Amino acid sequence: MLHIYTGPTLSPRETARAAPSARVHPPVRHGDLFSSEIRSGDTVLLIDGLYHHNPALRHKEILDALARGVHVAGASSIGAMRAAELDDFGMTGHGAIYQDYRSGTIDGDDEVAVAHREEGDRRTGTVALINLRYTLAPAVTRGLLSQSAADLAIVRARRIYYPLRTLSALLHDLTDAGLDDVVFLLSGCDGLVDQKKADALGAIRTLTVEETASAEFDLPNTAFLRDWRNAIQYADEFQRVRYQQIFNPAFVDVWPSVRDRLVRAHATASTLSALVDGEHARIFRPRFDLGDRTTLAMLLREEREDDSERAARLVASTKAFREQQPRWRATVLHDHVAEGLLTELWDTSEFDEGALERGFRYPREALDAFNAFALGYVLEGQR
Repeated sequence: MLHIYTGPTLSPRETARAAPSARVHPPVRHGDLFSSEIRSGDTVLLIDGLYHHNPALRHKEILDALARGVHVAGASSIGAMRAAELDDFGMTGHGAIYQDYRSGTIDGDDEVAVAHREEGDRRTGTVALINLRYTLAPAVTRGLLSQSAADLAIVRARRIYYPLRTLSALLHDLTDAGLDDVVFLLSGCDGLVDQKKADALGAIRTLTVEETASAEFDLPNTAFLRDWRNAIQYADEFQRVRYQQIFNPAFVDVWPSVRDRLVRAHATASTLSALVDGEHARIFRPRFDLGDRTTLAMLLREEREDDSERAARLVASTKAFREQQPRWRATVLHDHVAEGLLTELWDTSEFDEGALERGFRYPREALDAFNAFALGYVLEGQR
Protein backbone atom coordinates (compact mmCIF):
# COMPACT_ATOMS: atom_id res chain seq x y z
CA MET A 1 0.00 0.00 0.00
CA LEU A 2 1.16 3.50 -0.86
CA HIS A 3 0.20 6.06 1.80
CA ILE A 4 0.40 9.72 0.74
CA TYR A 5 0.25 12.59 3.25
CA THR A 6 -0.59 15.85 1.55
CA GLY A 7 -2.86 18.88 1.77
CA PRO A 8 -2.08 22.30 0.36
CA THR A 9 0.44 21.02 -2.21
CA LEU A 10 -1.95 18.49 -3.77
CA SER A 11 -5.67 18.28 -3.10
CA PRO A 12 -7.17 14.85 -2.34
CA ARG A 13 -8.71 14.82 -5.82
CA GLU A 14 -5.39 15.61 -7.53
CA THR A 15 -3.64 12.96 -5.43
CA ALA A 16 -6.27 10.30 -6.16
CA ARG A 17 -6.05 11.09 -9.87
CA ALA A 18 -2.25 10.68 -9.81
CA ALA A 19 -2.32 7.54 -7.66
CA PRO A 20 -5.78 5.87 -7.82
CA SER A 21 -4.81 2.91 -5.66
CA ALA A 22 -3.03 4.92 -2.94
CA ARG A 23 -4.44 5.73 0.46
CA VAL A 24 -4.59 9.52 0.77
CA HIS A 25 -4.14 11.12 4.20
CA PRO A 26 -4.23 14.74 5.42
CA PRO A 27 -0.91 16.52 6.12
CA VAL A 28 1.19 14.40 8.44
CA ARG A 29 1.42 15.31 12.11
CA HIS A 30 3.21 13.94 15.15
CA GLY A 31 2.10 10.37 15.79
CA ASP A 32 0.62 9.53 12.39
CA LEU A 33 3.33 7.05 11.42
CA PHE A 34 2.53 4.91 14.46
CA SER A 35 -0.79 4.02 12.82
CA SER A 36 -1.63 0.31 12.61
CA GLU A 37 -2.70 0.96 9.00
CA ILE A 38 0.97 1.34 8.03
CA ARG A 39 2.59 -2.08 7.84
CA SER A 40 5.89 -3.62 6.88
CA GLY A 41 6.29 -3.53 3.11
CA ASP A 42 4.13 -0.41 2.68
CA THR A 43 5.42 2.86 1.24
CA VAL A 44 4.77 6.24 2.84
CA LEU A 45 5.19 9.42 0.81
CA LEU A 46 5.44 12.51 2.98
CA ILE A 47 4.59 15.73 1.18
CA ASP A 48 2.85 18.16 3.55
CA GLY A 49 2.80 18.26 7.33
CA LEU A 50 1.25 20.25 10.14
CA TYR A 51 3.41 22.41 12.41
CA HIS A 52 3.15 25.72 14.25
CA HIS A 53 -0.07 25.00 16.22
CA ASN A 54 0.58 21.24 16.10
CA PRO A 55 3.62 19.16 17.01
CA ALA A 56 5.50 18.44 13.78
CA LEU A 57 6.48 14.94 12.69
CA ARG A 58 9.63 13.94 14.57
CA HIS A 59 12.64 12.31 12.95
CA LYS A 60 12.48 9.40 15.39
CA GLU A 61 8.99 8.51 14.17
CA ILE A 62 10.30 8.16 10.63
CA LEU A 63 13.22 6.05 11.83
CA ASP A 64 10.80 3.85 13.74
CA ALA A 65 8.74 3.30 10.57
CA LEU A 66 11.89 2.48 8.60
CA ALA A 67 12.95 -0.01 11.26
CA ARG A 68 9.53 -1.70 10.98
CA GLY A 69 10.14 -2.35 7.27
CA VAL A 70 8.22 0.63 5.88
CA HIS A 71 9.70 2.48 2.92
CA VAL A 72 9.47 6.21 3.67
CA ALA A 73 9.92 8.82 0.94
CA GLY A 74 9.62 12.60 0.96
CA ALA A 75 9.16 15.46 -1.46
CA SER A 76 8.04 19.07 -1.86
CA SER A 77 7.59 20.35 1.68
CA ILE A 78 8.27 18.79 5.09
CA GLY A 79 8.82 15.55 3.19
CA ALA A 80 11.74 17.08 1.29
CA MET A 81 13.24 18.47 4.51
CA ARG A 82 12.99 15.21 6.42
CA ALA A 83 14.36 13.23 3.48
CA ALA A 84 17.40 15.49 3.25
CA GLU A 85 17.96 14.99 6.98
CA LEU A 86 17.40 11.23 7.02
CA ASP A 87 18.43 9.87 3.63
CA ASP A 88 21.59 8.44 5.19
CA PHE A 89 19.28 6.24 7.28
CA GLY A 90 17.23 4.93 4.36
CA MET A 91 14.55 7.57 3.74
CA THR A 92 14.45 8.51 0.05
CA GLY A 93 14.01 12.01 -1.32
CA HIS A 94 12.45 13.09 -4.62
CA GLY A 95 12.44 16.29 -6.62
CA ALA A 96 14.32 19.54 -7.00
CA ILE A 97 13.40 20.90 -3.56
CA TYR A 98 14.78 17.81 -1.87
CA GLN A 99 18.00 18.26 -3.84
CA ASP A 100 18.15 21.91 -2.79
CA TYR A 101 17.89 20.94 0.87
CA ARG A 102 20.34 18.08 0.40
CA SER A 103 22.96 20.32 -1.23
CA GLY A 104 22.51 23.14 1.26
CA THR A 105 21.22 25.58 -1.38
CA ILE A 106 18.31 26.18 1.00
CA ASP A 107 18.08 25.27 4.67
CA GLY A 108 15.08 27.00 6.24
CA ASP A 109 11.64 25.54 6.86
CA ASP A 110 10.19 28.93 5.82
CA GLU A 111 11.20 28.05 2.25
CA VAL A 112 8.24 25.66 1.93
CA ALA A 113 5.90 26.94 4.66
CA VAL A 114 2.42 28.13 3.68
CA ALA A 115 -0.74 28.90 5.63
CA HIS A 116 -3.80 26.70 5.18
CA ARG A 117 -6.83 25.40 7.05
CA GLU A 118 -6.35 22.37 9.27
CA GLU A 119 -9.58 20.81 8.02
CA GLY A 120 -11.60 20.91 4.80
CA ASP A 121 -10.24 22.93 1.90
CA ARG A 122 -6.50 23.23 2.52
CA ARG A 123 -5.64 25.28 -0.55
CA THR A 124 -3.32 28.11 0.31
CA GLY A 125 -3.42 31.76 -0.64
CA THR A 126 0.14 32.40 0.49
CA VAL A 127 3.40 32.20 -1.42
CA ALA A 128 6.00 29.54 -0.68
CA LEU A 129 9.43 31.11 -0.79
CA ILE A 130 10.81 28.20 -2.80
CA ASN A 131 8.18 28.72 -5.49
CA LEU A 132 9.23 32.36 -5.74
CA ARG A 133 12.83 31.22 -6.22
CA TYR A 134 11.82 28.88 -9.06
CA THR A 135 9.79 31.65 -10.68
CA LEU A 136 12.62 34.21 -10.65
CA ALA A 137 15.51 31.90 -11.57
CA PRO A 138 14.51 31.35 -15.24
CA ALA A 139 14.09 35.11 -15.71
CA VAL A 140 17.63 35.64 -14.45
CA THR A 141 18.92 32.91 -16.76
CA ARG A 142 17.24 34.52 -19.78
CA GLY A 143 18.53 37.98 -18.87
CA LEU A 144 15.10 39.39 -18.06
CA LEU A 145 16.06 40.09 -14.46
CA SER A 146 19.33 40.82 -12.70
CA GLN A 147 20.62 38.41 -10.09
CA SER A 148 20.85 41.20 -7.54
CA ALA A 149 17.18 42.10 -8.04
CA ALA A 150 16.14 38.47 -7.65
CA ASP A 151 18.25 38.07 -4.50
CA LEU A 152 16.80 41.23 -2.97
CA ALA A 153 13.27 40.06 -3.79
CA ILE A 154 13.94 36.82 -1.89
CA VAL A 155 15.29 38.77 1.07
CA ARG A 156 12.21 41.00 1.09
CA ALA A 157 9.87 38.04 0.77
CA ARG A 158 11.54 36.24 3.66
CA ARG A 159 10.91 39.23 5.91
CA ILE A 160 7.16 38.76 5.46
CA TYR A 161 5.85 36.29 8.03
CA TYR A 162 4.82 33.22 6.06
CA PRO A 163 1.05 33.25 6.97
CA LEU A 164 0.92 36.85 5.70
CA ARG A 165 2.97 36.28 2.56
CA THR A 166 0.17 36.58 -0.01
CA LEU A 167 1.00 37.57 -3.57
CA SER A 168 -0.65 40.97 -3.10
CA ALA A 169 1.33 41.62 0.10
CA LEU A 170 4.52 40.54 -1.65
CA LEU A 171 3.90 42.78 -4.67
CA HIS A 172 3.12 45.73 -2.39
CA ASP A 173 6.39 45.22 -0.48
CA LEU A 174 8.45 44.79 -3.65
CA THR A 175 6.93 47.99 -5.07
CA ASP A 176 7.93 49.88 -1.93
CA ALA A 177 11.45 48.51 -2.34
CA GLY A 178 11.65 49.84 -5.91
CA LEU A 179 11.94 46.38 -7.47
CA ASP A 180 9.79 47.31 -10.44
CA ASP A 181 11.27 44.65 -12.73
CA VAL A 182 10.33 41.92 -10.27
CA VAL A 183 6.84 43.36 -9.79
CA PHE A 184 6.34 43.54 -13.57
CA LEU A 185 7.49 39.93 -13.94
CA LEU A 186 5.29 38.57 -11.17
CA SER A 187 2.27 40.63 -12.22
CA GLY A 188 2.54 39.50 -15.81
CA CYS A 189 3.08 35.78 -15.28
CA ASP A 190 0.21 33.33 -15.11
CA GLY A 191 0.84 32.35 -11.49
CA LEU A 192 4.12 31.47 -9.85
CA VAL A 193 5.99 28.32 -10.78
CA ASP A 194 4.61 25.66 -8.44
CA GLN A 195 7.72 23.60 -7.87
CA LYS A 196 6.18 22.00 -4.79
CA LYS A 197 3.37 20.51 -6.85
CA ALA A 198 5.73 19.44 -9.63
CA ASP A 199 7.95 17.60 -7.14
CA ALA A 200 4.97 15.94 -5.48
CA LEU A 201 3.57 14.63 -8.77
CA GLY A 202 7.01 13.47 -9.84
CA ALA A 203 7.46 11.54 -6.59
CA ILE A 204 4.08 9.85 -7.02
CA ARG A 205 4.91 8.85 -10.59
CA THR A 206 8.20 7.35 -9.46
CA LEU A 207 6.74 5.46 -6.50
CA THR A 208 3.85 4.01 -8.47
CA VAL A 209 6.15 2.66 -11.19
CA GLU A 210 9.38 1.63 -9.47
CA GLU A 211 9.87 -1.18 -6.97
CA THR A 212 10.74 0.12 -3.52
CA ALA A 213 12.80 -1.47 -0.78
CA SER A 214 12.79 -0.65 2.91
CA ALA A 215 15.90 0.13 4.90
CA GLU A 216 17.19 -2.42 7.40
CA PHE A 217 18.62 -1.31 10.74
CA ASP A 218 17.99 -1.64 14.45
CA LEU A 219 16.48 1.42 16.12
CA PRO A 220 17.31 1.97 19.80
CA ASN A 221 14.11 1.88 21.86
CA THR A 222 14.66 5.27 23.46
CA ALA A 223 12.61 6.75 26.28
CA PHE A 224 10.82 9.29 24.09
CA LEU A 225 10.02 6.63 21.52
CA ARG A 226 8.46 4.42 24.18
CA ASP A 227 6.41 7.34 25.50
CA TRP A 228 5.11 8.21 22.02
CA ARG A 229 4.21 4.60 21.28
CA ASN A 230 2.40 4.26 24.59
CA ALA A 231 0.36 7.43 24.11
CA ILE A 232 -0.34 7.03 20.39
CA GLN A 233 0.16 3.50 19.10
CA TYR A 234 -1.22 1.87 22.25
CA ALA A 235 -3.60 4.66 23.24
CA ASP A 236 -6.43 2.41 24.46
CA GLU A 237 -4.13 0.28 26.62
CA PHE A 238 -2.36 3.40 27.90
CA GLN A 239 -5.67 4.89 29.03
CA ARG A 240 -6.47 1.68 30.92
CA VAL A 241 -3.06 1.64 32.61
CA ARG A 242 -3.31 5.30 33.60
CA TYR A 243 -6.71 4.60 35.12
CA GLN A 244 -5.22 1.77 37.18
CA GLN A 245 -2.37 3.98 38.37
CA ILE A 246 -4.74 6.71 39.49
CA PHE A 247 -7.95 5.02 40.63
CA ASN A 248 -7.22 1.42 41.62
CA PRO A 249 -6.01 1.17 45.25
CA ALA A 250 -4.47 -2.23 44.49
CA PHE A 251 -2.00 -0.73 42.01
CA VAL A 252 0.45 0.05 44.84
CA ASP A 253 0.87 -3.74 45.12
CA VAL A 254 1.16 -4.19 41.34
CA TRP A 255 3.87 -1.65 40.62
CA PRO A 256 6.81 -3.07 42.65
CA SER A 257 6.93 -6.29 40.61
CA VAL A 258 6.62 -4.38 37.33
CA ARG A 259 9.32 -1.93 38.37
CA ASP A 260 11.72 -4.69 39.43
CA ARG A 261 11.20 -6.54 36.15
CA LEU A 262 11.95 -3.39 34.13
CA VAL A 263 14.98 -2.53 36.23
CA ARG A 264 16.45 -6.03 36.00
CA ALA A 265 15.94 -6.00 32.22
CA HIS A 266 17.90 -2.79 31.69
CA ALA A 267 20.12 -2.12 34.69
CA THR A 268 23.81 -2.96 34.85
CA ALA A 269 25.27 -5.30 37.43
CA SER A 270 26.47 -2.39 39.54
CA THR A 271 23.09 -0.68 39.63
CA LEU A 272 21.31 -3.94 40.49
CA SER A 273 23.16 -3.90 43.79
CA ALA A 274 21.16 -0.77 44.68
CA LEU A 275 17.90 -2.75 44.75
CA VAL A 276 17.47 -2.37 48.48
CA ASP A 277 14.05 -2.99 50.00
CA GLY A 278 12.24 0.27 50.65
CA GLU A 279 14.49 2.34 48.36
CA HIS A 280 13.31 1.08 44.95
CA ALA A 281 10.88 3.91 44.26
CA ARG A 282 13.40 6.61 45.11
CA ILE A 283 16.28 5.15 43.11
CA PHE A 284 14.64 3.56 40.06
CA ARG A 285 11.84 5.18 38.08
CA PRO A 286 11.74 3.22 34.81
CA ARG A 287 9.45 3.82 31.87
CA PHE A 288 7.24 0.96 30.80
CA ASP A 289 6.69 -0.12 27.20
CA LEU A 290 3.15 -1.25 26.38
CA GLY A 291 4.46 -2.98 23.28
CA ASP A 292 5.78 -5.57 25.74
CA ARG A 293 2.66 -7.65 26.28
CA THR A 294 4.06 -9.22 29.46
CA THR A 295 4.53 -5.80 31.03
CA LEU A 296 1.03 -4.78 29.94
CA ALA A 297 -0.49 -7.89 31.51
CA MET A 298 1.34 -7.18 34.76
CA LEU A 299 0.19 -3.56 34.82
CA LEU A 300 -3.43 -4.62 34.31
CA ARG A 301 -3.27 -7.52 36.74
CA GLU A 302 -5.78 -5.95 39.16
CA GLU A 303 -8.05 -4.41 36.51
CA ARG A 304 -11.67 -4.91 37.45
CA GLU A 305 -14.44 -5.82 35.06
CA ASP A 306 -15.90 -2.33 34.66
CA ASP A 307 -12.65 -0.32 34.98
CA SER A 308 -12.08 0.07 31.24
CA GLU A 309 -15.65 1.25 30.69
CA ARG A 310 -15.43 3.79 33.50
CA ALA A 311 -12.05 5.05 32.27
CA ALA A 312 -13.50 5.70 28.82
CA ARG A 313 -16.53 7.42 30.36
CA LEU A 314 -14.43 9.78 32.49
CA VAL A 315 -12.22 10.69 29.53
CA ALA A 316 -15.25 11.29 27.29
CA SER A 317 -16.92 13.50 29.94
CA THR A 318 -13.76 15.53 30.38
CA LYS A 319 -13.32 15.95 26.63
CA ALA A 320 -16.98 16.93 26.12
CA PHE A 321 -16.79 19.60 28.81
CA ARG A 322 -13.65 21.07 27.28
CA GLU A 323 -15.31 21.26 23.87
CA GLN A 324 -18.28 23.06 25.40
CA GLN A 325 -16.03 25.45 27.33
CA PRO A 326 -13.15 26.26 24.96
CA ARG A 327 -11.84 29.06 27.17
CA TRP A 328 -11.03 26.74 30.01
CA ARG A 329 -7.35 26.09 30.68
CA ALA A 330 -5.96 23.03 28.99
CA THR A 331 -5.18 21.54 32.42
CA VAL A 332 -8.79 22.20 33.54
CA LEU A 333 -8.04 21.96 37.28
CA HIS A 334 -5.40 24.01 39.07
CA ASP A 335 -2.51 21.89 40.24
CA HIS A 336 -3.24 22.36 43.93
CA VAL A 337 -6.86 21.26 43.40
CA ALA A 338 -5.83 18.18 41.40
CA GLU A 339 -3.16 17.35 43.97
CA GLY A 340 -5.73 17.60 46.76
CA LEU A 341 -8.13 15.28 44.95
CA LEU A 342 -5.41 12.71 44.30
CA THR A 343 -4.11 12.87 47.87
CA GLU A 344 -7.63 12.16 49.10
CA LEU A 345 -8.16 9.43 46.50
CA TRP A 346 -4.89 7.73 47.44
CA ASP A 347 -5.52 8.15 51.17
CA THR A 348 -2.08 9.61 51.77
CA SER A 349 -0.66 12.79 53.24
CA GLU A 350 2.38 12.73 50.95
CA PHE A 351 1.41 13.39 47.33
CA ASP A 352 4.93 12.94 45.96
CA GLU A 353 5.36 9.56 47.63
CA GLY A 354 1.92 8.47 46.48
CA ALA A 355 2.81 9.27 42.86
CA LEU A 356 6.05 7.27 43.04
CA GLU A 357 4.27 4.28 44.59
CA ARG A 358 1.96 4.19 41.58
CA GLY A 359 4.69 4.13 38.95
CA PHE A 360 4.77 7.81 38.03
CA ARG A 361 8.32 8.97 37.47
CA TYR A 362 7.67 12.35 39.06
CA PRO A 363 4.65 14.14 40.60
CA ARG A 364 4.06 16.31 37.52
CA GLU A 365 3.47 13.17 35.46
CA ALA A 366 0.71 12.10 37.86
CA LEU A 367 -1.02 15.48 37.54
CA ASP A 368 -0.80 15.37 33.75
CA ALA A 369 -2.21 11.81 33.71
CA PHE A 370 -5.09 12.77 36.01
CA ASN A 371 -5.90 15.70 33.72
CA ALA A 372 -7.44 13.36 31.12
CA PHE A 373 -9.96 12.06 33.67
CA ALA A 374 -10.27 15.02 36.05
CA LEU A 375 -13.50 16.75 35.04
CA GLY A 376 -15.31 13.49 34.42
CA TYR A 377 -14.29 12.40 37.92
CA VAL A 378 -15.44 15.65 39.51
CA LEU A 379 -18.72 15.75 37.60
CA GLU A 380 -19.41 12.10 38.40
CA GLY A 381 -19.05 12.88 42.08
CA GLN A 382 -21.66 15.62 41.82
CA ARG A 383 -24.37 13.28 40.50
